[in-house]
Amino acid sequence: MKQRQHFVRHQRGFVSLVSVLLISIAGLSIALALLNSVTDSEQTSVATIRSHQAQSLATGCAEVALQRVHDLSSFTGGATLVLQNNNMCTYLVSNTGGSTRSIRASSTADGVVRKVLVSIDKVSPYIRITGWQDVVGF
Repeated sequence: MKQRQHFVRHQRGFVSLVSVLLISIAGLSIALALLNSVTDSEQTSVATIRSHQAQSLATGCAEVALQRVHDLSSFTGGATLVLQNNNMCTYLVSNTGGSTRSIRASSTADGVVRKVLVSIDKVSPYIRITGWQDVVGF
């Protein structure tokens, strides 16, 4: 009888130990799932920020090209601007006939590429922009 009580007491201890382990595993699983969710959210936020940076760079590059056309209405050609943190943008101004111009501006910010296409139908005495589009490709 004494041996049976000893066995029951150890069995209760074993059940308690297993219960604590299962609860700990469940808590750890929940914590890891939350951590993974936060990491995914942070990566999405970083990608969104890089996309906005690339968009701003492409817009700025198109504005530099517009300034070049403003300064010299017959200007055609392009340039590459290298900025801090290996970010860069390029623009190309093309004469599409008469006083119409096309500006293609592209930028890269930490591996994210954005492109802008600007259409102009008049360059003098002022520039008239007829289109400004974010595009996937030229």
